[in-house]
Amino acid sequence: MVANQDTLAELNLLVIRLYQQGKYKEALRIAHQSAHLTKDTFGEEHPDYAESLNNLALMYDSLGAYEKAEPLYTQALQITKKARGEDHPDYAAILNNLALMYDSLGAYEKAELLGTQVLQIQKKALGGDYPDYAESLTNLVLLYDSLGAYEKAEPLCMQALHTRKKALGDEHPDYAESLNSLTGLYYSMGAYEKAEPLYLQVLQIRQKAWGDDQP
Repeated sequence: MVANQDTLAELNLLVIRLYQQGKYKEALRIAHQSAHLTKDTFGEEHPDYAESLNNLALMYDSLGAYEKAEPLYTQALQITKKARGEDHPDYAAILNNLALMYDSLGAYEKAELLGTQVLQIQKKALGGDYPDYAESLTNLVLLYDSLGAYEKAEPLCMQALHTRKKALGDEHPDYAESLNSLTGLYYSMGAYEKAEPLYLQVLQIRQKAWGDDQP
């Protein structure tokens, strides 16, 4: 069955929406449908098919079915590499998801290697002031935090915080997210006197952005 571009775009958006709502099983069903339709419409070497495979892998990843997610991520990477090259942001996005999966599995060496590669691609393609670059920095911070490698984590966290402040301002929820990562890092280090005022600042930003009733 062949579908038009708008239908496929709507399906992908629906997958993302269901994923954000935590409805992973429903998102998985739609992701399967989207992948099959995209393959039938564009073929196995099209970047849109790679995107649909990445979404499908992410759903399996979220459900803890890592053995199903990994080959899908790998296939999506191969297609994207062939179609757009290893320096493309889309390649970095899939690589980032795979790195996060390895982190969840405790495969920290693989996660660090891929996370570093993601940063290099994004910096070259988008520059160091781009919000997605800050997000990838934060992912690496969380990895180093879990390993107790605080001396590696802290400068990256500061860099992510500066990037988001410059790009989004210091009242944006994403800035609060980076601030919260730094706070968590200080908490892990036992530097509670540094952590407490930052926690309060995070609360103030989120309260102003979302109100008191947002979970």
